[in-house]
Amino acid sequence: MKKKSVLLIVIVLAFLGLPLTIYLTFLHYKPEASTFCNFNDQFNCDIVNKSVYSEILGIPIAIFGFFTYLLIFIIAYHKYVNSTKKNKVAKDIKFTKYLLILGLIAFLFSLYLTFLEAFVIFSWCIFCIISAVLITIIFLLSIIIWRKKW
Repeated sequence: MKKKSVLLIVIVLAFLGLPLTIYLTFLHYKPEASTFCNFNDQFNCDIVNKSVYSEILGIPIAIFGFFTYLLIFIIAYHKYVNSTKKNKVAKDIKFTKYLLILGLIAFLFSLYLTFLEAFVIFSWCIFCIISAVLITIIFLLSIIIWRKKW
């Protein structure tokens, strides 16, 4: 796979994460129950998104997710735009590290949230699962980018 193709996939996945986290933030603050993603007690976005685990210091986790996806988008876009400029190699390697570290942190936090859904809350949020899949793919692609020294 070419460098530009991998970066383009990361850009698209990060872009898809932005409206997802905006919707999750909307659901978090919405006073009435959502009918769109609440199927039963085991698949219920409201149970997950309004639980005591859905905030850090009073800030919804979805907002942190938004800024994570935004940072990943900016870093990947920067690398994509500068991927053909030879004089940007040193700075580009630094952005490769940033992408890998941010991807790792997001992946580990996503694993933690998935653990909470499965073993503490006992309910699943479909949009949270989609976000976890997006983050996992972004992290795996960031490993590929880092290992190939792109």
